[in-house]
Amino acid sequence: MSSHNKKQNIPLALEEIPDTPNMWRLKTDHDVLGMITQEDDHYLARSGETPVGGKFHTADDAVEALIAEYNLHRHNG
Repeated sequence: MSSHNKKQNIPLALEEIPDTPNMWRLKTDHDVLGMITQEDDHYLARSGETPVGGKFHTADDAVEALIAEYNLHRHNG
């Protein structure tokens, strides 16, 4: 098995949180990458208690920011 900086695709799920409108959990089979919240016309991303990025125009942008944050910590931890 070779590990020459090959990107590994990890299945992600964006799931609604019961009884919490406009909030989603981004997770893999084993980890929670963070939460995405919709506020008015923008989205916020949070990893644990830490805000990630700023205000995002789309949920997809917020998801991308959480993925980047997750990859950064996973490879530098």
